[in-house]
Amino acid sequence: MFVLKDRTRLYLDSWNYNALLIISELARIVEGAGGRADRSGKTALISNRSVTSAHRVYSEKLAKLLEAEASRPSNSSRTTEINRLRKELEVLDSFDNSPIEVIGQNWIHFILDGKFYSLSFDDNPFMEFHYSKTPVKDNGEYSLDAYRNELDKSWLEDCYLTYKCTADDRELAADLIFNLLVDSRDSTIARFPHRKKVIGAHDRSYHWETVYEKERIAKLTF
Repeated sequence: MFVLKDRTRLYLDSWNYNALLIISELARIVEGAGGRADRSGKTALISNRSVTSAHRVYSEKLAKLLEAEASRPSNSSRTTEINRLRKELEVLDSFDNSPIEVIGQNWIHFILDGKFYSLSFDDNPFMEFHYSKTPVKDNGEYSLDAYRNELDKSWLEDCYLTYKCTADDRELAADLIFNLLVDSRDSTIARFPHRKKVIGAHDRSYHWETVYEKERIAKLTF
């Protein structure tokens, strides 16, 4: 997810809405633990479009059932469905869907205890999520070739895919993810080999050698 302009208005499905808020909560936890989170991304004002969509669908269904109720004798199954829809609409009406301002990205970079962490969520919650963890040198340099590992998704409950997810649910997810990352091992540095034709030092003849790509190094900017 890329946001090119500050305060871009986004109407997200439930998963992506919750994902951005979990990442925002994770940044808060990192900073509370003495770390630094990269907050250089553009901001977005997010709402959960699943709420408005569900409200429209339930309202239309309820209106049809009430119309049928008025013109035909009531029956138990219809009454049960009417009551169910009314309860669902009460839940939706209680949901505060006011725009929330967050960094508009489904990934996070942060520094904690001399380690650089990178975590990304996929737009599809059923795909793999990946992270890397690598040391930061005293001069602020770290490896760009730290292998990205698959994140344990045991924390991903059904509620994070729905509009019924609460702030407490998201706080719990962020806390579990934080502990998973902190407890993880450093990522392996992936240096990819290739075959190269070289000249012999003595007889000047050619031969082939396996060489590895030079490790890519970056410097912290936050």
